[in-house]
Amino acid sequence: MRAPVLNKAKCVDAKKRFLIALIRRRDDLIRIISIFFVFFANLAHAELISGSRFSHGNWTGGAYTDDNTGDFSYCAVSTGYVSGNDLYFALTKDYIFRIGMSRGKGGYTGYTAFPTTITIDRHASVYPTASVFGDLAIVDMPDMNTALNQIKRGRTLWINSQFGNIPFDLTGTNRVLTKAYDCARRYFNYKSNPAGAVAPEIAEFGQADLFKLATYTLTDLKITDFDFLTDGEISKMLPNLQSNERVFWKSQRSGLIGGVIATHEPNLTDLKQSDSLDLGYLSSLCAGDVLTGALTVKDTEFPMRELVTRCMEDDAVATINATKFKVGEFVVYIVIAAPEAQTVINDPSETSRDLAVKAVKFMKPD
Repeated sequence: MRAPVLNKAKCVDAKKRFLIALIRRRDDLIRIISIFFVFFANLAHAELISGSRFSHGNWTGGAYTDDNTGDFSYCAVSTGYVSGNDLYFALTKDYIFRIGMSRGKGGYTGYTAFPTTITIDRHASVYPTASVFGDLAIVDMPDMNTALNQIKRGRTLWINSQFGNIPFDLTGTNRVLTKAYDCARRYFNYKSNPAGAVAPEIAEFGQADLFKLATYTLTDLKITDFDFLTDGEISKMLPNLQSNERVFWKSQRSGLIGGVIATHEPNLTDLKQSDSLDLGYLSSLCAGDVLTGALTVKDTEFPMRELVTRCMEDDAVATINATKFKVGEFVVYIVIAAPEAQTVINDPSETSRDLAVKAVKFMKPD
């Protein structure tokens, strides 16, 4: 195997390079627009969100909006290599992980698409078709989480096509992609011209709303082997909660339990005020030793708090993560209870936070 080309070139601005690749060849503009909605909807008409620029090593990136809506569209990072190739990663609002490669001016002349083989270290290869936009070739990876984790931990990315089997050194991608992921989470609900960033107002929060939100989280987690728990099962697991305040599910294969709780708290002005009561309640669910903590979820549009409870009994360890936010007069909790042996989600804490951020967007009226 050829040694990877070291990443020593100068930083490349993600937005500039993406957009130049789209418009450099004027003869291609009509073609680009015609297929834009299929392949590149989240990366075309975009403006940098002020204050979102970040960098690490030779990588630089930022968050961008869709000019048509003003909503957050994607976070992208890029860098250049001494080989003359540029590499791009993008996390879109539609939970797509995109890889882009540029071979320089005219590098893909005469092509609109071509097959590729993407290999990260010794992981199984994937075979996406690259779409060409001017001087940029883009592939959508089939699974965002898998691609993200492999590249963050990887040493070499190989992009094999008729243009050669090109290696890209992945040094520094762990931190820069963590920053890109945090960028996407931070700006997920961003609007360029909001009439004041406030959480959605809801007069009532019924069990039907809880089921909708729970189903939304299941879809996001791609969990299909689940059963909704009955009132009796929930009452044994979570005593002293009213039936109209909670909906929970359990994954049969992994033992993962998740759900949504909504309590009416019209007088609660600061989420931190209820931390001690919340942690006391979560601790009461553990039979053995308990570790607890609470912290502010940073870089979110709306105030959020994360509650962490770690239960340890004999050799069994489980973690309960609950992220809470205020919706009108209700406090909503997105809960994930994960036995240590489960492998469905890599980080229950991060999952709970991310689901809460997405839940706010899901609940906001159009």
